[in-house]
Amino acid sequence: EGFSADAEIKHCYHNSYKTLRNASMQVSDMDEWRYVVGIAMGVIPVNHSWVKYRNDYYDPTWERFTEDGIRDKYYPVAELTYAELMEVVMDNDYLPPCAIDMLTKYPELLVKDAAALRKAYDESRVAKYVEGLER
Repeated sequence: EGFSADAEIKHCYHNSYKTLRNASMQVSDMDEWRYVVGIAMGVIPVNHSWVKYRNDYYDPTWERFTEDGIRDKYYPVAELTYAELMEVVMDNDYLPPCAIDMLTKYPELLVKDAAALRKAYDESRVAKYVEGLER
């Protein structure tokens, strides 16, 4: 609660980013903290972001704004160190990245299990739409 007391509903990327930023100001060793983006399963699958500390996951958005807290399943696409997160944020118009950003712009930072998700994305209508926008 202390690192994410100002979490806002429907702002998971900013909530997770702020949680890591707040932790960096209060904790001397950020090596075990990660900004995680991926797919979360609630009623429907959604692009989502949460935080990893050591081997535990923490969702500053859903744990604060839902009665049952953590949802059923989380599928990480990327787990970024604080240093990697800062590099991506600066390269991404100062915005914390979402799962689509990680799949399209930063494939070298994907978790190993995300390769199948990347393949599915590449074959999807979303990828073709994004490709059309970039032309």
